Amino acid sequence: MNSLNKQRLIKRFSAFLNEEEAVQTGNLDSVYLEFAKKKAVFEEKAHKYPTPFYIFDKKLFNSHVLEFVKTFENYIPNTKVFYAIKSNPHFFLLRSLHKMEIGLDCSSGIEIKHALKNSGQPLLFTGPAKMDSELRLVIKHPDRITLNIDSFAELQRIGELTNIHRKRIKAGVRIYTSIHGSWSKFGIPLEKLLDFFKLSQKYPFIDLQGIQVHISWNFDSEPYINVIEQIGHYLGSHFAKKMINKISYIDLGGGFFPEQTEGNHFSSTNVGTIHQVLFENKKITSKLENDHYFYQTTPVEKYARDIAKGLSEYIHPLFENKPNIYFEPGRIFSTYSMHILLRIRDIKEGRIIITDGGTNMIGWEKFEEDYCPVINLTHPSSKEIKCTIYGSLCTPSDIWGYFCYAKKMEVGDLLLIPNQGAYTYTFAQNFIKEFPKVYKC
Repeated sequence: MNSLNKQRLIKRFSAFLNEEEAVQTGNLDSVYLEFAKKKAVFEEKAHKYPTPFYIFDKKLFNSHVLEFVKTFENYIPNTKVFYAIKSNPHFFLLRSLHKMEIGLDCSSGIEIKHALKNSGQPLLFTGPAKMDSELRLVIKHPDRITLNIDSFAELQRIGELTNIHRKRIKAGVRIYTSIHGSWSKFGIPLEKLLDFFKLSQKYPFIDLQGIQVHISWNFDSEPYINVIEQIGHYLGSHFAKKMINKISYIDLGGGFFPEQTEGNHFSSTNVGTIHQVLFENKKITSKLENDHYFYQTTPVEKYARDIAKGLSEYIHPLFENKPNIYFEPGRIFSTYSMHILLRIRDIKEGRIIITDGGTNMIGWEKFEEDYCPVINLTHPSSKEIKCTIYGSLCTPSDIWGYFCYAKKMEVGDLLLIPNQGAYTYTFAQNFIKEFPKVYKC
């Protein structure tokens, strides 16, 4: 066994033994059944417009947004929601969110300008290494934008800019805690929070009124409870009561994961990698079936209930008036906003399917490891058949999947890849083929 394979095996086997990857086998038959009911709608769009294209599903998108907002408002009445634009910035989404009175979370000057054009709701500006030109947008729109400051150096720069322009802005500060790991790229350490608040008093035009924290890919509520507890303990032991009551919001960020819409192929799990390395090195003689594997995810109601409990225990007792609690959901909204429609253009020996849409539509080789149901709308079936579904790009990594809900596969068949709104359209690019069009459902 060569050294590279040994390293891969040791790393994956260690992760497997430590149960870092809580996956289970299963299927997404329920997703197939949901979208099979909409067959006529998708066929009508594909008859009207040439494939491939994205389709914006306003009804499905809105329903998931409203479910999240209403559930959190029920458990945490002072909830304020800001959609993370980076997960999908298409104006169809932003205008729908505007009508639902949902704020927007921006990570760059480009996103701020896009948000100002397509929404009249409040904005957050969060992210590292902000340019002075971007900070001036905050100063230009102080009634619309709240700035989450990322560092002591950024505090100095925005402080000097506000002194020059003599305009008062609303601001918070991003922090990281002991559980943040690589996410410590963002913000200041929690133990420096008091120093930051004291230093901010040097700048008369900065109204520092909030604390922001974010961890991504949270399959359950535990990370939120952990940071809530750490923030509560720090404020209680370091901040005077008067200073605590100047804090008007605590922003817990996003990272909420949607309930099962995708999974992993066996080969991309820890145990799958171990098995593959053993097979390649002839330590075992057979491959396992390429089943679908899924992470356990948490329903929205449980996220909200658990976070509310954590706030009641660690945060609310510190305040005379409960602070607003901000959330920045992205993936859990945008996942449901868009679907991809393709047609089969060629079929080759070995059940090799070639479609007219390439994975430039999603920007990267996502489905080499990730599993998403592919539905043949022309010949639908509640059972999957095995086949390798490629796109139209000149690269063998241009793969949509290895299974399809279909009775059979024929040239001209219409294929649907559902729930592809999150971090796919955002990454789409003019690589070999042109950028995809988006049509309303």
